Amino acid sequence: MIKIFMLIILIYIPSFTQFIVFTFTAGNPNTILNMLKEKFPDYQLNISTITGITHILSPAAIFAILNLTLPVFPIYTAILILRKKILKKLEKNAEHLRSETKSIHKQLLKALTLQACLPFLFSGGVFIFYIQASGLTTHPILECLICAIPAPIPILSSIISLYHIRPYRQALLRIFTRITIPIPTNDHHSSAVVLAPKHKISILSSSRLHRLSLPNNS
Repeated sequence: MIKIFMLIILIYIPSFTQFIVFTFTAGNPNTILNMLKEKFPDYQLNISTITGITHILSPAAIFAILNLTLPVFPIYTAILILRKKILKKLEKNAEHLRSETKSIHKQLLKALTLQACLPFLFSGGVFIFYIQASGLTTHPILECLICAIPAPIPILSSIISLYHIRPYRQALLRIFTRITIPIPTNDHHSSAVVLAPKHKISILSSSRLHRLSLPNNS
C-alpha cells in the first residue's frame, strides 16, 4: 500500500510542478486585453474573462506548455503498445476458455480498443494548438477546438465502460429500459416479449399471460 501511495506521489510530481510554475506565468489582464485588441480587433472582448501569458518564450511558460503538450505523443504510443500486448495475451489463452468467458473477453477487447483511441482526441487539440502558436493560421473556431476536441474524453470513457462491462450494462438495462420484441405466433392476436427489470421474460397475448423465469444473458 505504501509503495502504491509513493508511486502516485511520484507520478503527480510533474503535474504539481506545472501547477506551481503556471501560477506565476499569468500576465496582467489589462496587458493581455490590450495585446488581444491589437492582434484581433474584430473580437468582442468586453464580455470575456481575460487571462494569458505575456511572454510565451519565458522559461516558466515554455516548461508549462511543453509539459502539457509533449507527453501526449509518447504516452499515446505506450498505450497502443500495451494494448497490443494485452490483445496477444488474451488471444493466446482464448482457446482454453469457455464460450461465456470468450464472450466476456471479446467485450473486453472492444473496450480496450476504444479506450486506446480516446487519447487521439487530446492529440488533435495539441496539434491545433501548435498550428496556431506557430502562426500558420488563426481562427475563432480553431481556438475553440483546442479545448473542445479533448473535452468529451471523460464522458466517452465512462460510456465505454458502462456499455462493455456486463454488470454495469445489466444494471442500466434493469433501471432504464423496457425491451419489447415481437414473437411469431399462430394466433391471430399480437404477442410480445417484454424484458422486465427482475430478469424475467413475459409473453403477453390477448388471450393469456405466461410468465417464464428465464436467465438474462444480455
